[in-house]
Amino acid sequence: MWCHHPDSSLSPPLVHAVTGKPMAWHENQAESADENFLTIIHHTALEPTKKYTEPQTTSQEIGWMTQPLISVDRTDRRLNHHRHKTEITTYMEAAWRMKEQSVNLQ
Repeated sequence: MWCHHPDSSLSPPLVHAVTGKPMAWHENQAESADENFLTIIHHTALEPTKKYTEPQTTSQEIGWMTQPLISVDRTDRRLNHHRHKTEITTYMEAAWRMKEQSVNLQ
């Protein structure tokens, strides 16, 4: 409800806020929790993949499927390229270590 005063423009009504009294017994009574409200609150806190079966926006389409498409096989050399230590890598590792030590000593 808007009040109109002759010497001012339209203004919202004046609202007074009254805080509760922490030591009053009727303010601190335990209330039973509304189960429907709690389920709605917990449902809104879930991530989108648990709330919906399909993405709701185009931004959600990227990363929606988080399960791997194929099973992981670490012995398959076509998909796993492990590091191998050779003579040249051993030599360069020692050379870099010597260079770092000489720089740190100065």
